[in-house]
Amino acid sequence: MLDANVQATLNIIALLKVDASARDEGWKKQFLETLPQAYFKLDPMAYVAGNGFSYLRIVAPTENDDVYAFTTVVEQAIASGLGVFLSPAESLQADYTFNFGDLWWFQSTGVFYAELDFADEVITMPAGTAMTYGEPSEHVIPARVQQVLDEQLPKLKDFDGKAPKFCVVTIPDQPKTRVLQVVTSRPLRFATERDQRAFHSKLGWYFPKHYRFIQAPVERTENVVPILTLDALMGQIKEKLNG
Repeated sequence: MLDANVQATLNIIALLKVDASARDEGWKKQFLETLPQAYFKLDPMAYVAGNGFSYLRIVAPTENDDVYAFTTVVEQAIASGLGVFLSPAESLQADYTFNFGDLWWFQSTGVFYAELDFADEVITMPAGTAMTYGEPSEHVIPARVQQVLDEQLPKLKDFDGKAPKFCVVTIPDQPKTRVLQVVTSRPLRFATERDQRAFHSKLGWYFPKHYRFIQAPVERTENVVPILTLDALMGQIKEKLNG
């Protein structure tokens, strides 16, 4: 009888031979359930993808390869603030890609949200929506993840060299959606809605797929979309409490 990890690795190799056009939800479910027990060859270098983020590359192993458990690869990627992509040995074309947020959520919970269908959108809160605010717990943003955020987010030009803070927002009618308010020392302004969505997409790379970033109802100047500063956010909270 084969070792469970060897069998999982063989199953992954077989799954990767399935043509991309035939990879349905059943394929994806089996792949994600098998992946954590599998071993892979780890490329010694990191690769920068078209989205500007860096990834470790893993390849289905052959008989004489040095191999690493998938969970070990995940641990290494998280420590370095990287994603992971799986590709054929002869090509850098990704068969499957995990962003940084996918990886740390998996390490924390043992669950991948990659199989769920979440729209790539910014949540807009209508005026009068019932919601509560609070500091993110270790479950929402683990300390090891916060350390990476503090190191890497200031490099995004929109943050002007300063790490943002996050306030967790609970919305009663959306319990499965994790919503974070971005709190900065000065207003973040975007010339267009498209620019704002691109910013949130970059920010979302660091978080699981079911996390969303709130666009609170604030005043706009012409062609400029602001995000709340800490003072403005606290003002809204106080106003809601006093109201």
